[in-house]
Amino acid sequence: MGNHHTSGRHACGAVAGKIVLPDGTARPLDRPMHAAELMLDHPQHYVIEFKPSILCSGARPIPLPADHLLDPRKAYLMVGVRPGKVSVGSGDVRRVLDKAKAKTSTARILPMTSGVLMDGQDRTMVVEEVVEERPEFLGRQVSGKAWRPSLDAIEERELAVHKKIKHWLF
Repeated sequence: MGNHHTSGRHACGAVAGKIVLPDGTARPLDRPMHAAELMLDHPQHYVIEFKPSILCSGARPIPLPADHLLDPRKAYLMVGVRPGKVSVGSGDVRRVLDKAKAKTSTARILPMTSGVLMDGQDRTMVVEEVVEERPEFLGRQVSGKAWRPSLDAIEERELAVHKKIKHWLF
């Protein structure tokens, strides 16, 4: 009764045994390992167990502790830590999943060019062209210290009065 479709495949089973990295690439999880190993490889990132209910309900995912043993039958996400932000939100999880989805769809469309990087020479030429086109005011270094007005009284200076030159002829 109802319109619920059941199949032999679990929603999470399609991506089981994977670790989705912050750049969207997926890495297989072959053996049980601690979350600390991943955190050492990717500093400033949390490890989160992927549950589809997080995306649907908008609940906050809970980062796994470093001593947590990762199960090779489950999927995990690496989410970056933002400065000043205490916890991870479901939006962060969606961003990582969107990157992973974009990488896999690009690999299907352009299988020969996925993962191929440009030559080092081409990359330096492109960077030089971009730097040449940049206006000078954007190229200046900006000081980290902000300007603040002083609270001293403003001192006005008198303009220098030119002395009359005496004529030597008269």
